[in-house]
Amino acid sequence: TKFGTRCRAWNIAPHNPEAPPCVAIRLEEELTLPADSCKITDKKTILSWFKRKLNVEVKDLDLQLSMSTVVGLGDLAEDEVIPTPIPMEVTVENVKINLIEDRPPVNITSPGTLPVNLAIGRVLLTRDEAGVFYVQPTFGSTVDDAVDGGGKRKLNRSDTEVRRERDREVKSLHLVLQQLKLDNDSLKKQLTDNEKTSESNRMKVRQENEVLRNYLKAAQDDITTLLDEKRTLMATIKSLQDQLTSLSDVQLGQQDGKR
Repeated sequence: TKFGTRCRAWNIAPHNPEAPPCVAIRLEEELTLPADSCKITDKKTILSWFKRKLNVEVKDLDLQLSMSTVVGLGDLAEDEVIPTPIPMEVTVENVKINLIEDRPPVNITSPGTLPVNLAIGRVLLTRDEAGVFYVQPTFGSTVDDAVDGGGKRKLNRSDTEVRRERDREVKSLHLVLQQLKLDNDSLKKQLTDNEKTSESNRMKVRQENEVLRNYLKAAQDDITTLLDEKRTLMATIKSLQDQLTSLSDVQLGQQDGKR
C-alpha cells in the first residue's frame, strides 16, 4: 500500500528497555449486565452492555514527517463502516513535530513552502460519546479526575503511576551512572597505558640521543684525525716539491757547466 511504502523510509530510534514508553495506550472495558440479561435479541443489544474508554499518553516524542505521509494516514484510518465513537483521553506532553512539504506546489511560480515546526508542551484531548473532541490544557499530574458541566475531564495520574515513572527514572539514572563509571574506568586505564607508553618512548628517545651523540663524537674525532693527516700529507708533498725543484736546478747547472 501507499502507507506501507512511505513507512519504509522511517528511521527508528534505538530501543532502551529502561526508558519510559513514548506512547502508551490503554483500553478500559466495563461490562454492565441488565436485569433481563437472558433476553438476547441481537448483536447491538450485547454491545450496549459494554462501556469502553481509550486512554492514550504521548510523551517526549520527536517526529519528522512528510506531508504526503500525513495525508496517507487518512487512507489508513478510513473504514467502510462508521464505528460508534469511543470516549477517549489523549495526553500530549513534550511533543515536537516537523512537517516537511514534499508535494509539488500548485502554482508553477511558487518558490516552495517552509517546513512547519510544531511544539506541544502539554495538552489534553478528550472525546465524549457523541464524538465531540475537546482540546484543553492540563493542570498538573497528580490531580484526581474532575468532570465539569461540559463533560470535560482533567488529567488523572495515580500515585502508583507517578511512583512507577519515578522508579523508571531512577533505574535509568542508575544505568547512566554505571555506564559513566565504566567509561571513567576505561579512560583511567587508557591514561595509565598512555603514561607508560610515553615513559617508554622517552627512554627510547634518550637512548637514541645518547647513541647519536656517541656517533657524532666519533665522527668529529675521525674528522680531526683526517684533518691532521691531511696537513701532514700537504707538508710532505710541499717538501717533496721543494726537493724536486732543487734537483732540477742542480741538473740545469751541471748541464750549463758542460757546455
